[in-house]
Amino acid sequence: MHRLGRCLTGLLALLLASCASLSPQQRNHAEHIAQAARSTQVDCTRSDACALASPVLQMAQATRAASTPQAPQHRALILDDAPNALLLRVHLIRSAQHSIDLQTYIFDEDDAAQLILDELQAAAFRGVKVRILVDQLAALRRVETFAALASLHANLELRVYNPVLDRARLSLPMYAVAAVCCWRQLNQRMHNKLLVVDDTLGITGGRNYQNDYYDWGEDYNFRDRDVMVAGPVVHDMTTNFDAFWQSPRSVPAAQLGDVARYLKHYGPPPAPHHPFHNPERVRALLASVDDSAALQAHFVAPAMPVQHVSFVADLPVKHRKDLLQTNADIPAGFASHIWCYPNPRNTCFAVCIGKPRRRACRFPPIVWPPPMPSSLMRCRTNTNAATCATSGFKSTSSNPSRRMRHLNWGKPVPACSWKMSLRTKWI
Repeated sequence: MHRLGRCLTGLLALLLASCASLSPQQRNHAEHIAQAARSTQVDCTRSDACALASPVLQMAQATRAASTPQAPQHRALILDDAPNALLLRVHLIRSAQHSIDLQTYIFDEDDAAQLILDELQAAAFRGVKVRILVDQLAALRRVETFAALASLHANLELRVYNPVLDRARLSLPMYAVAAVCCWRQLNQRMHNKLLVVDDTLGITGGRNYQNDYYDWGEDYNFRDRDVMVAGPVVHDMTTNFDAFWQSPRSVPAAQLGDVARYLKHYGPPPAPHHPFHNPERVRALLASVDDSAALQAHFVAPAMPVQHVSFVADLPVKHRKDLLQTNADIPAGFASHIWCYPNPRNTCFAVCIGKPRRRACRFPPIVWPPPMPSSLMRCRTNTNAATCATSGFKSTSSNPSRRMRHLNWGKPVPACSWKMSLRTKWI
């Protein structure tokens, strides 16, 4: 009984602590501390922000210049190779001249994530406007890191999406409290992954910022992919980012209770950087960042010409029950999109979203290649095969196997089968 009493007392203390909030004056004071500490120094006076010359961005700029509303032009490339996906991100950040918008669910503080953080900080000091939007549950390990980024530079802004209990970080006990008192808000997360550079080129897909997504994990790695796209649709990607950025659910880091308390008690910490666990691996990747021949071979030459491209993504309104029509069909723009282009494998790339037991994936007419017999229409999802772990999807409403059976696409092949006639990414 005494042990039960202590447990109940501890839980009550956590509940009371979670309910404690800062006054508006205290939040304003913390925000003032962060603003006063932000550097306004810009290390480059050139109009291009001393950006790295980039054959990738040059390709993107040429594609957009050749595009018209009547005849849109795009270039697209599926990023299957994980280290190359990280290399491209670092290269694009160094090549940015005006703006970088980064949106993600997981932002760790391991080598891959720290490398990206270092590059984003350097871009801000070059004069590039950097906006970082992270989800609360899986972004950054320490409150100190949030405080450092919030007070680093006037060109760098950090916001946290849908924070629960007025915190940037939830400890395990606080997570338990949030699950008890605020489960609906706790479960309303932002899984969007987006990187847009200069409103000219974008990357979207399944990769977060963590070693496991770039073949740098020590125990296991996720088998995931992104798509790089250049052309007028990139503006739609920026517009979608803006919708999340301007949402009331996206809160500046310095205004959150734990970050504000840190700033008030300890002041702004130094710029966040942890020594790399494997510095040789980082140096090897950085050696190719400005290798024009390698960049041309990996990202420019294989980029496929595509005409009509639509960017499909959810919006913060997804968390408003009063604004959602639960019995309505998915809007036509959110049904499905499929890219087909000439290549030896006759590969198509499809994006499908929707709820189970609803025909959410409807394929528009395909001009090329010729229509395939229905017996050959196979669907693969890396959600089912990522790290060969399907158990996490067996009891959830987002079970892709159930969706594909409903669409009469047959049962998906076992996990880790990567011979794909149709590449599908469920989001």
